[in-house]
Amino acid sequence: DSGGVSGTFILGMPNFLGGVELKALGSWRKTDTELAFDNDSSEFPKRHSFFPEKSESYKLETTLASDSGQRLNWLLGAFYFNEDASDAFGFDRMPGTAECERAAIPDPDPAICPINNSAFPNTNKTDATAFFGQGTYAVTDQLNFTAGVRYSHEKKKFTSDFTVDGVSVLEDVIREKDSWSAWTPNFIVDFQIIEDVMLWASASRGFKSGSFGLANFGAGSAAPEYLWAYE
Repeated sequence: DSGGVSGTFILGMPNFLGGVELKALGSWRKTDTELAFDNDSSEFPKRHSFFPEKSESYKLETTLASDSGQRLNWLLGAFYFNEDASDAFGFDRMPGTAECERAAIPDPDPAICPINNSAFPNTNKTDATAFFGQGTYAVTDQLNFTAGVRYSHEKKKFTSDFTVDGVSVLEDVIREKDSWSAWTPNFIVDFQIIEDVMLWASASRGFKSGSFGLANFGAGSAAPEYLWAYE
């Protein structure tokens, strides 16, 4: 199951700073899914695996942009994202005995053949914020120079456990947290040769925050990724 709502608010202010537009985009989304597999592919419930996932997230982005008719066009913005997510990998297993197989048709008798459940439940909470700005200056009617920068900060909290029949077998639930920050600039030069032909060159830096893996068991977070791209 999944659902959500989103909305956009726009306010034009022609008499402020030579004409600007304020825009806010917000959304809420919730999902609840589960995948299940019959691993033994037989009529007996020997081994079934499952992968449930739940997520609830909120997102908000606000920008303030200048009137596009000016020689210098600029944009300032802020971004926020929050997500509470949980997932698990687990399986139900029937003991492989002849008594179990006889008792499993049509349904297993738990008194004769108890079905064991094992699972690796995890939770992950994300808080991400960013602030950004960009400006484009028209050097001539054909030549433009654009420069921008974004500051991103992301924090994640993670828990991991191992359960048998719903009871943890670890001494303590594993709890970890980490955060990452990055400055990511971009630069663009474009030249409009004719109406339908443009030349441009760009350089930009990308950032992807670190993460925690399924059934992490104290291995720590994966390192963030950084990339310079050129066109």
